[in-house]
Amino acid sequence: MRPSRIISIVALCVVCLMLVAPGCNAPETAPTIAPPTPTPTPTPPPATVATVAIAGSPASARVGDRLALKATATLSDGTTQDVTGQASWLSSNTVVATVSPSGEVTAAAPGEADIHASYQGVATSVHVSVVPAVATVARVTISGVPGSPSVGDRAALKAAATFSDNSSQDVTAAATWESSNRVVAQVSPSGELTALAVGEVDIRAAYRGVVSAPAHVVIAPQRVATLAGVVSDADNGRAVRDARVEVVDGVNAGRFAITDGNGFYNLAGLLLGTFGVRVTASGYLPTEARVTLGSGAVTRLDLTAKSAATPFSAAFTITAFTKVQDTCLQITPVPPGELLFSGTTASLSIRVIERGITRAYGGNIQPDGTFVGSGIGTTSGVPGGRWRVMHDYGGTIRGKIAGNTVNGSETLNFTSGCPGTLLVVSFTGSR
Repeated sequence: MRPSRIISIVALCVVCLMLVAPGCNAPETAPTIAPPTPTPTPTPPPATVATVAIAGSPASARVGDRLALKATATLSDGTTQDVTGQASWLSSNTVVATVSPSGEVTAAAPGEADIHASYQGVATSVHVSVVPAVATVARVTISGVPGSPSVGDRAALKAAATFSDNSSQDVTAAATWESSNRVVAQVSPSGELTALAVGEVDIRAAYRGVVSAPAHVVIAPQRVATLAGVVSDADNGRAVRDARVEVVDGVNAGRFAITDGNGFYNLAGLLLGTFGVRVTASGYLPTEARVTLGSGAVTRLDLTAKSAATPFSAAFTITAFTKVQDTCLQITPVPPGELLFSGTTASLSIRVIERGITRAYGGNIQPDGTFVGSGIGTTSGVPGGRWRVMHDYGGTIRGKIAGNTVNGSETLNFTSGCPGTLLVVSFTGSR
């Protein structure tokens, strides 16, 4: 056997001994036992929809409004989920309101509607009330602007608003008025234009943020005229003296005149325009009239005053005597006589009785006791005397009552018997 082969066999044996040696002297070990396999946890069932709620719906909407609703689902596990895009949407009244698949509601007409949303078999709804839309202001216009006003003139302007629905409304009192030159003209909150000075001005009215086009006004110098006329008694047509004729409104307010003995009054230098006039006089009710003073020099306005109808009566025993006599025969009054008053202060009956003859007059009495009357009648001479011819006359009587005494006179102008002759009789007396 060759030496090289012997060496190989020895080496192989050594290797074998090295591999077996550790286990030859080691003690025996217990067998390994595998741990038990755990029972797997069961998978929970998927969550289901418990409720669906709608949010974003107001109690009411106006026609034309758009409302973005939101649908939220609450699941059986307590979680929530936005299901707006997955829900099915429905309107109970599409004439009043419609709803899109994305939950947008459009208010179409006034009325009531219910909006429904359902998701996975669970449904809910909200109620919507639709009211008419608020129209917006489209434009504001001014009317009533005078064509050629002069200083002192006034004009009632009007403002009207036209809305987006083509309706219109008078907004004169609600508008804000503006004058471009308050020195020339001003406008009151109620729309009254007052021309103050010569010049030009633009007037505007604003309402709800919309401003009208300017109304251009040119103010001319003021013009004046005269108002004149007669004040008479409404019952008997007699002139009313000492009556106060006063302008009660407008640019001439406070101007007045007092009537003369013929009831005539004259108010000069009045500004043109329309205004009220009031008449007041003692023993008469106040009387009012309206007049328009135009461009003419004089405007005539005759006025009447109605008696206040204050009752008045009195009786006096008088002594009469001749003061002036230009007659065919002498007439001597025979005392005592009577002076009787009856009626009202403004419409008074006055009678003189002497020598069995009654002379009657119609007149009035003032608060200071001054009375006046006039009349026509027939008188005669002394009964049984030489002058028994009846005489027609036109006469007047005037005098004054002071307490329990009276003084006055009669004037008789004869028209027959002794035509053209005159008799004046004075009298004095007491109650």
